[in-house]
Amino acid sequence: MANRRYLLLLALFYSLSLSAQQFEIFGGVNSNHTYDTVNEEGKSLYSSYEAGRGFTIGFSFDNPNMNGYASRITLSYNRITGTINTDNGFFASGTSAEIDKSSLNLAVYPFTFIVKKMYFSLGLQGNYMLSTKSTGYSGYLGTEPPTTSNILQVSDPKFHKEFGYGVALRVHYSINLKSGLSIIPQYNLYYGIGEEYSTFEYEKIKVWQQVLALGIGMQF
Repeated sequence: MANRRYLLLLALFYSLSLSAQQFEIFGGVNSNHTYDTVNEEGKSLYSSYEAGRGFTIGFSFDNPNMNGYASRITLSYNRITGTINTDNGFFASGTSAEIDKSSLNLAVYPFTFIVKKMYFSLGLQGNYMLSTKSTGYSGYLGTEPPTTSNILQVSDPKFHKEFGYGVALRVHYSINLKSGLSIIPQYNLYYGIGEEYSTFEYEKIKVWQQVLALGIGMQF
């Protein structure tokens, strides 16, 4: 895990060294969605997932005038919430979790396309968990009272994957003001590729997330 931290720091230093033409500060609300992908042997009998809302704040460097290949790098703080309930009744195992997690997200967008003043950016995003206040449990319950040997409290950082990654899409429109400033309403979509939560069951829980944000850009 230490190597991943060093890679994240190196990527941040690299982003700060770029001769970007625009610096942007943004913030907004996010909607976090969870879902599972199960194999045939471990198909869940009952599962329900409720989206949760949180907030995202961050900053970015980019070249707003490129069409095609472009360089946009974003670093943001993300707080997400949500609810996970699964029950594999045959094996008497289940997960019940109220998710509350904070993460540091780094996104790199190598491709940007401009269509009638609308900007569409495609890239990759990595997430590093900073802290968790999640509550609940995951484990084999059986008919006996659960014990510490077969129950994982979701407040334990082991329930959450420390590092996540996926693809990212950003759509925005710039409202140019005087002195090189601009107002930037935007929509961001993240679709996770790897498993995000380590349950005792067959479910491999992944996430996708939407962010509606407003940014202030300054060209230089």
